[in-house]
Amino acid sequence: MSFISALSAEKMRAIKYVSETTGVSPYQAFDVLVAEEWLEDEAVYTIRAELKSNMRSLED
Repeated sequence: MSFISALSAEKMRAIKYVSETTGVSPYQAFDVLVAEEWLEDEAVYTIRAELKSNMRSLED
């Protein structure tokens, strides 16, 4: 987690929040946060939608 530890405290908090809220790893949370321009709610929504989509795929 060395590249993550070099981030600002605000970004670290965002990574922790998204990771804990969704159950994904900090690395996955970081990737989605970057894609969502560090908007935490958008990152959580995106991850949950992806997880839900993956669950539907398993059911088929």
